[in-house]
Amino acid sequence: LARLYEQIQRLFTPDAAVVALYDAEDDDLRLTLAMEDGRIISHMPGVRVSLSSRGGGLTGWVIRSGQSLLVGDLLTDPLPVPTEMRGRPMRTWLGVPLMGRDRVIGAIVVQSARSHAYDDDHRRLLESLAGQVAIALENARLYQEAQQRLTELHSLFDASAVISGSLDMERVLNSSAQQMTELLGFERCVISTWDRARDLLVTQLDCPLEGGDPPGKVYRLDDYPASRRVLQHRQPIAVQVADP
Repeated sequence: LARLYEQIQRLFTPDAAVVALYDAEDDDLRLTLAMEDGRIISHMPGVRVSLSSRGGGLTGWVIRSGQSLLVGDLLTDPLPVPTEMRGRPMRTWLGVPLMGRDRVIGAIVVQSARSHAYDDDHRRLLESLAGQVAIALENARLYQEAQQRLTELHSLFDASAVISGSLDMERVLNSSAQQMTELLGFERCVISTWDRARDLLVTQLDCPLEGGDPPGKVYRLDDYPASRRVLQHRQPIAVQVADP
């Protein structure tokens, strides 16, 4: 980010600039770099801006369209979407998308208090810079995913070693629950068995133990359709608490 800041400042001398990453799941932008008058605004990185509630203005338009946008004069030029002016008045606005392999992953925006401070040459230059930044971000993401996968494999190997090397059921259950909660970042893990004859779920372990169900507690499967689907189809299901 420090190098990106230097490049933006040297090539565009903006009065304000923003680099934001797009979270498609939450439909919001996370600011990673914000500049004004040549200085980094230290409290802005990490701030999230929703695109669903206000549309995201011009930056939201760049994200949704996947196209660059150059506005020579914010006061007189037609705009593709309504926008709200905040802070120091700006006249020139230039934004380009950060393109991943198959999706928009963010945007870079530079602004000037002077009208027509940027032209198509600046647009092409910023697009080139955005391409380099997007490649670096994608490589960092892939590396992070590979490291996460390696950590998961190590955890699975450790759990498998304990399970296969022990005949103590309590130890096997506790080890399995501990590995799953640590690996997936969950706060609770319940391990149950299926009593087919009575069509019941029988609790074997509820971790953490404090406040959990005791071993042997039973539940009617008719009251838990998601659990029944898991057992019958032998496939995992993720259910949000707010899901019907």
